[in-house]
Amino acid sequence: MDATLFDYIEKRSMVVGVGSGGCRIASQLQRFSVMADQYAYISCEEEDLAGALRGEKLLVELDLQGKASPSNVRAAAKHQIKDIKKLVSNSRLVFVIAGMGGAAGTALAPIVAKEAREQGAAVVAFAAMPHSFEKNRHFYSAIGLRYLQSVADSVVIVDNDEVADTEPETPLADLYAMVNEKIGFALNKIIASSDNGDYPLGLRKFLGATAGNGYSVFTLGTAEPSSFEEAVSRAVKSLNVCVEPGEAKEVLLYVVGDTSLTPRHLDQSIGMLTSMMNQKMAVQYGFSTRGKGSTMAILVASGFSKTKFDRYDPIAEILGNRVIDASPEETVQLGLEALPSIET
Repeated sequence: MDATLFDYIEKRSMVVGVGSGGCRIASQLQRFSVMADQYAYISCEEEDLAGALRGEKLLVELDLQGKASPSNVRAAAKHQIKDIKKLVSNSRLVFVIAGMGGAAGTALAPIVAKEAREQGAAVVAFAAMPHSFEKNRHFYSAIGLRYLQSVADSVVIVDNDEVADTEPETPLADLYAMVNEKIGFALNKIIASSDNGDYPLGLRKFLGATAGNGYSVFTLGTAEPSSFEEAVSRAVKSLNVCVEPGEAKEVLLYVVGDTSLTPRHLDQSIGMLTSMMNQKMAVQYGFSTRGKGSTMAILVASGFSKTKFDRYDPIAEILGNRVIDASPEETVQLGLEALPSIET
């Protein structure tokens, strides 16, 4: 990306939190004041918008009885397309952050990405995929992910199972908040500006590694204090659950440790990373010596053609590149005036 163009984009960037999970992760990022100078929130739930920090907020109102579904949400969003267009109209770089386990995130994230891109913005999407126990959400999340990839410049997948696995004893009531907090913390560490003891990779390197490079996957691993190689090893093992590591073309590695971190530790960690994944892939790294407690290794790996989430949509697995319908279904809304009259 041209440096002048990048500076122009950076000054007109926006993070859009979509749905419950997306709004919470975006709020975490806004607290750190990273990634963008504008924040916006879109959801079907007033509680999501009320809990978000300052920024533009858009409530997509469902005019249907019964529970929300992705098809219902997509139909409702069609009536507010002008509002969505207006929300992203002044941005040249849009980060769309969504939890793909709920109806709002699954349905709205691709719509927001599509509208932003059609207005000339570069679009980076973060898709937090549902947990393994949320089986009733898997099929629709896969459809939403496939549609999102077709309309975004890059898609970064977060496997919630693997992020949560670092704290396996977390009570279910606290699980979602913990996962969202870790994602926000990790993205902040990778992208934020340099600070005392922090040497981030930065937004420029992040965009360069993820844009137009297949699927990217975000994961992390934790270990005991000063156990840097162990943290990296656990992050790679988490990645291995989601993709084929040997496909990786580029990896961003960020290590959060204490003041005992040395160049030798980084060299050994990078050597382990390439030996476990791909000796030819490019590796860029950053680090923080302000970690408290455990050591954390954060990975963003790119270049993957498939992920485990493709299996969530068995129809697409069978059809391969042959697509029946390029866009997902939506509910047809008919008012009473549109119904045919019945003569007796």
